[in-house]
Amino acid sequence: MKKQAFTYIITILIIAIIVIAISFLVKNQKNNLMTIKNLDDKIQASASSESMINIAIADEKFKDNLKDLYFKKAASVNPKFLDEIPGENKKYILQSDNSIENKGFKLKAYLKYKNIEYAHEAYGTIANQIYTKGIAILNKNVIDEEDYQETLDSFNNLDVSKSTYINFLELDGKDYHLARDGNSFIIYEIEEIVEGESVEEIKNIVSKESINKSLYIKQKNGSLTVDENMKLRGIIDIDNIILNQDLKIHGIYLHRNEILSENSSVKVDGIAINMNGNSENNIDANYNFNNIYNYAKLIDNFIKAKIYSIQAS
Repeated sequence: MKKQAFTYIITILIIAIIVIAISFLVKNQKNNLMTIKNLDDKIQASASSESMINIAIADEKFKDNLKDLYFKKAASVNPKFLDEIPGENKKYILQSDNSIENKGFKLKAYLKYKNIEYAHEAYGTIANQIYTKGIAILNKNVIDEEDYQETLDSFNNLDVSKSTYINFLELDGKDYHLARDGNSFIIYEIEEIVEGESVEEIKNIVSKESINKSLYIKQKNGSLTVDENMKLRGIIDIDNIILNQDLKIHGIYLHRNEILSENSSVKVDGIAINMNGNSENNIDANYNFNNIYNYAKLIDNFIKAKIYSIQAS
């Protein structure tokens, strides 16, 4: 009898130990599952906040935000491209940042996902690097094919109609001359008048502008002959230039055809862009970012963000 009672007690103890062990294992498993779930939620929150950065950078509207920031229309902006991202309380903060280069950006993305708050920061540059790295003459040998084509498209479709700081002067396909007239310059064509056996040349002035005014001068076909040493400011896009004297350009020169000259040159203080892959003889270019920046708002591919780092914060 005592032996049987002892056996019952031992059996109950064993069952109790087994039940306690099973309870411990179940609880531990639940904790492990909860830990895994929390880790998964944290990973999802982290991935989502990083995705917010990538989606913003790829959005065309973000370029407008960067433009506002770069040209100081705003010290910071709050872009909204959040519909594609899961989570709550999503927001961006875009600020100017100089840690990588002057007038770069810092983009911070916040979100709350299943009660987990997460954020990522991205640091990058705003201005297209082809305009900031000191190259005096851009051509397809010094920049990649994508940047080169974007540059051609930007300048071939240049629109200054809404600009208040640069005048647009478009010349037709005739042969014109450029000369100085006091504090101004004149563009004229020579008309020959025949009277009997004599021929008289008359200057027909088609434009007179201050030498200090910024201009976008464009001529397709025809030619422009530089009669004396001249300095122009702005964007100069002339198909055919004939030099009797030097032409100085403070700004941007679009080089389309070979320059006809014996000893003179086009002296660029800013940047020159070889639009057709022609010889760059008779071009003396000095890189000057300030003279590019003056007209940067007109250049479609001037704003081109590049991210250098993304990190959790």
